[in-house]
Amino acid sequence: MTEVFQRFATYRSHGTRSSVEIVREGEPLLLNEKYRSADDPWAFLEQLAFAAMDVGRLDIADDCLVLLDQQFPDSPRVTVLKGQRLEADGMLQDALKMYVYYLTKEDENYVPIRKRLITTLRSLGKITEATEELVKYLDIYYADLEGWLELADIYATCNLYDNSLSALAHAQLIAPQTPQIALCSAETAYTTGDIDLALKSFLRAAELCGSGPGIQPGGTETRAWLGVKLDTWREEEEAWILLTEDHSHVCQMEGLPASVRRDILASVYNDHDRTPAVYICLSKLPSSAKNPKLLEELSTERILAAYSKTDGSAKPNDAGRAAMLRWLGASQTPK
Repeated sequence: MTEVFQRFATYRSHGTRSSVEIVREGEPLLLNEKYRSADDPWAFLEQLAFAAMDVGRLDIADDCLVLLDQQFPDSPRVTVLKGQRLEADGMLQDALKMYVYYLTKEDENYVPIRKRLITTLRSLGKITEATEELVKYLDIYYADLEGWLELADIYATCNLYDNSLSALAHAQLIAPQTPQIALCSAETAYTTGDIDLALKSFLRAAELCGSGPGIQPGGTETRAWLGVKLDTWREEEEAWILLTEDHSHVCQMEGLPASVRRDILASVYNDHDRTPAVYICLSKLPSSAKNPKLLEELSTERILAAYSKTDGSAKPNDAGRAAMLRWLGASQTPK
């Protein structure tokens, strides 16, 4: 029993949810009142209540709330639990009134309740009010990474992608070594059409993942390399359009396969082949498009590595690899 309480205490200190496990092992301790032998029984009850709401065991959450409310009738932490219990029943307006009342009458700067207020406003579809509250909150608590990510998500769902990118930039200042944030910034930039910024951010996300030759890319890195692949295709299209504008003889070559167009682009990028018109064309391109083959080859290599075993052979029954090969237009077949 002591081992269970110690494990749950570790979960609390590390912010680990493990709701199913907590409910499975915590319910007997609640029913038998063995929770009283814990070093901090009230923290255990709070943890169990949150976990129970997570998995839909509202009866357990109610039992915990009764005990906590008896012990701490005016506690803000219990107020948060009561509000979330109302949210679990879909009584969002009642939860909102509870949060507003507490922030107005008790402590306007109590962070957990301010966060629940913002979440409830968003759940009710009051996006403008939720955004205003979140911006005011971040003016005070700038270092709250989750707050900036929430703000970026709100803006993105409203198609305000430039605002979303701005919020993600703040998040990257707070957590510059987090590849998932760099990846989110890259995907948002790609959505806005800023291909150069997207490519830089995708490459940054891949770099932060820290793998290399002989190391299989994980999910975040694979998505980053897929983004690089899409960006190189887009930039090749832009380069081709600019080239056809400046070279009348190329304009006659509509319908060429992508590989042929790539070779033509590569040839005009060679110094000895450049004409004044080509230099003008190149000056209009982002720096990442100056050598179109290299990044595409690298991204293809890393994407295929993600769908291979560590020795480079295909994984057994790997339908994903076959689909990816078709998408990439690769000439090879699974080994």
